[in-house]
Amino acid sequence: MAKNRTYLSNLQEYAYKYIEECENKRKEQLSNKGDIVKIEDRKNPTIDYFLTIWLPKNCKKNKNIHMSTYYRWMKWENTEKQKVINEIDNLFKSLQLDIAANEGKGLQYLKYKFGWTDKTENKNEHSGTVNITGMEIK
Repeated sequence: MAKNRTYLSNLQEYAYKYIEECENKRKEQLSNKGDIVKIEDRKNPTIDYFLTIWLPKNCKKNKNIHMSTYYRWMKWENTEKQKVINEIDNLFKSLQLDIAANEGKGLQYLKYKFGWTDKTENKNEHSGTVNITGMEIK
């Protein structure tokens, strides 16, 4: 099925709606007083969930896009489809980074998605001579 400009515009709108749901997610938690209260619990948006679950659940069947199509469009150069897909991807990444930076959630996902690593530092502060069974190493 050929995807036209209206479809691309709708896809962007659906992405914004999904982002809004992710930002407004709440969870129930027991308060100090014993009451159940709803607190903010933002959700990390993912392309996989958006394409395979959110779109089919919230939109008409013909509004879906297969994941392979999505990633193929992302690689096309200088096309309207690529621009829309990259904008959606950047929206998701922005929220993911904000949630990780401000709430510390999703760090393992971000390490995988963005190639982040834990910084390790190795220092060898040995200076001198070591004598191992008659051999001298400097």
